[in-house]
Amino acid sequence: MAFLLRPHPTAAAKDAGPARALLVDFAHDIGERQAVALTLEEIVAGKTTGKRFAATPPDGNPDAAPPDDAPLPARANLRRVWAPTAAPAGKYRVLASVDGIASVPHAVAADPQVTLP
Repeated sequence: MAFLLRPHPTAAAKDAGPARALLVDFAHDIGERQAVALTLEEIVAGKTTGKRFAATPPDGNPDAAPPDDAPLPARANLRRVWAPTAAPAGKYRVLASVDGIASVPHAVAADPQVTLP
């Protein structure tokens, strides 16, 4: 019997030296062959602005080193993944997609948020 497991991320920001990166915790395991994509939606005054930025966990050896507390190997049946992002400093709502199945956005205040320095 097939079932659909929507990702449920909880997130914390981490500055990885010269490359800004996120560490994102999930409520379930992420397999090494599962495709993970993260979207950051900018929040200003408690509302999303419509500006979105991608954060994609790297496959293999990334160009930028992961944060010191990132799990190694970088994605093998873990509940935490790291992903670099080019999003500027600010506050963001974190949405996730695993194998094309997206997390369900709720009220902005109820969704996981990060503040990038």
